[in-house]
Amino acid sequence: MVAKPVVLRTFRWETIGKAKEAFRGILHAYDLDEKVTDPTHDAMLRELLEQHPRVEEKTGVGVDHFYIGRTQQEDGAVRFWSGRGIWIRRVDEGTADFGYIAAITGPSPKVDVKDAMRHAVGSRRDDYRESRYASGSDLTCFLSREPLDETDSQVIYVNPAWEQLTYRFAHGEGGWDQIEVSSGDGAAQIGGRLADPGVLRRWLEFFDAHANMELASRSAAARRPWPDEVSWDPST
Repeated sequence: MVAKPVVLRTFRWETIGKAKEAFRGILHAYDLDEKVTDPTHDAMLRELLEQHPRVEEKTGVGVDHFYIGRTQQEDGAVRFWSGRGIWIRRVDEGTADFGYIAAITGPSPKVDVKDAMRHAVGSRRDDYRESRYASGSDLTCFLSREPLDETDSQVIYVNPAWEQLTYRFAHGEGGWDQIEVSSGDGAAQIGGRLADPGVLRRWLEFFDAHANMELASRSAAARRPWPDEVSWDPST
C-alpha cells in the first residue's frame, strides 16, 4: 500500500504517522494550561484546523490561540487526570478541544477535493502575491490595515471567501463526492489532483471569473469568522 501524505498549505509529511508525531511534539512542548506560542506550532495548528471534519464548529467566530488542556468528555468531565489535549481559545473566549487526530486521519471527499482545487490554482495565487510585492508600493493588511510584513503575509479570498468559492463550484458539479481526485496512481506526488481534465478546466475558468484575492497578515487572517459557505451565489 502506498503511504498517504498529509499535506497542508505550507506543511507536509510523507505519512500519517509522521504527521501525528509532529503534532504530538506540540502537545508535549508546553505545560498544562500553557498557550502555544511558537509561530511554527501556531501555523501548523491553524492549517490543520482547516482540514478538520468539524472545522466550522471548532472555529466558531474565530481562533485567538491554542493551548494545552486536559482531555474531557463531551459533558466537560475530565476523561482521565493525566490526559492532555490541544485546545482552541476563540476570540469570544469560548473554547473547543482540537481533536487533531481526526483532522489528520479522517479526510472527507470535501477535504480532498478542496486540497486538489487549492493545488490547481497555486500558480495563480503565487503570481498574485509576487506581483503585489513587485509593485514597490507599501502594502497594508487588507483586514487590519496595518503595515504588512512580507514574511508574515498570505493570500486570502474575499467576497467570495475560499470556502464559498469552492462550495459553489462543487455544488455546480453535483457535490463534493462527484469530483474525482487522483492520488498519483503510485507515482511520486504530494497531495491530490483533480483527475478529470474537464473539471480542472471548468474550475480554473470559475476561479478566474470569481476569485478576488488580497493580502493579509497570518494573524489577522486566522481571526476572521468562519464564513457561511452557502451564502454566496455567483448568479445573483
